[in-house]
Amino acid sequence: MYYEFEIAGLRHRVAIECKNTSRPMERDDVLAFAMKVHDCQGVVGVVVSANGYQSGAVDSANENGLKVLSVEELPSIGQLLALRLDNVVMPGPEVKGEPFWTLYDLETKEPYSFTQGDEIFGALFISRAHAEEYARVSHLKPRWTVRGLGMRHLRAYILTADAVRARYLIVQPHIANAIPINGFAFAEINRKRLISDFYSGGPLPATPMIMPGRRKRRS
Repeated sequence: MYYEFEIAGLRHRVAIECKNTSRPMERDDVLAFAMKVHDCQGVVGVVVSANGYQSGAVDSANENGLKVLSVEELPSIGQLLALRLDNVVMPGPEVKGEPFWTLYDLETKEPYSFTQGDEIFGALFISRAHAEEYARVSHLKPRWTVRGLGMRHLRAYILTADAVRARYLIVQPHIANAIPINGFAFAEINRKRLISDFYSGGPLPATPMIMPGRRKRRS
C-alpha cells in the first residue's frame, strides 16, 4: 500500500507492507521491503503482520528505519500521517541537536523558514539557547517550538528543504564583522557544505529532489 499526502505545501509519502500469512513474517521479507523503501527517497515504511514476526525480523526493521506493527496496533490513516510528521519531519522534545536546532510550527509540524522574493530560507541554530532567543526576539511563541535535529531529522529537514528549493542559513547572536538583523547574524551555508561538514546519516540524493513548481532556475 502506498499513500501520499500534502501538508503545508509539501508532499509526504508512506509505504505500508501488509502480510497475512500462516507463519510469522521473516527477516528476509522485512529486508526485501526495506530495499524497496530505500530506493524511494523521502518515503517512510510501515510493516504490518497478522501473525507476528520471526526472530530477527523486528531488529532488521528497526535497523532499516521501518515501523513494525501488529494488526491490533494498526492505526488509522490519520494516525499514520501524524506518525510520519511527528517522528520523521518534526523531532520530539527529547531529541538533541547534532549539532543543529531549529523551530517547528506546532500546528502544521513544518520547520521554520522565511521568504525574500522567490527565495525560501531555512534557519539553523548551533544551540538551543540561540533558537530560544531568536523565537523570543521574533515573537514566534507560543505557536513555534524549538527542537533539536538528530541525524535522521536533519536528513528529513534537508529533503524537505530540497523539495521547495530552500537555502540554508546558520543563525546566531550578532558577532563582530557580521551584518546584524534584529541582533542576529545570518550566514548562508550551501547544501553540499552542510552535508559534508555536518551530516553523517543515511544516503541523500546527490541532486535535490525539487517539486515541479519550484524547479525554475534562479536568475
